Amino acid sequence: MANNQIKLLTPQESASFRRARNTVSGRRTRTCGGQLFAQTSFKAERIMRLHLGAEIAMTGQGHQERFHPAIH
Repeated sequence: MANNQIKLLTPQESASFRRARNTVSGRRTRTCGGQLFAQTSFKAERIMRLHLGAEIAMTGQGHQERFHPAIH
């Protein structure tokens, strides 16, 4: 299947990332395939890394397992 590092954001996650991003000093971001990356804030970047890693760590598959259960 696809590389486990690649993960699409659900609408809920996008919203939570936007909220987290707005609480920190650096607000400039760039989008890459819908994925949000903080350019100026180390804190926001850490929050996103932790958030993205959590589901993959729990399931071993992350995004793919939730949306394509039949494949596994």
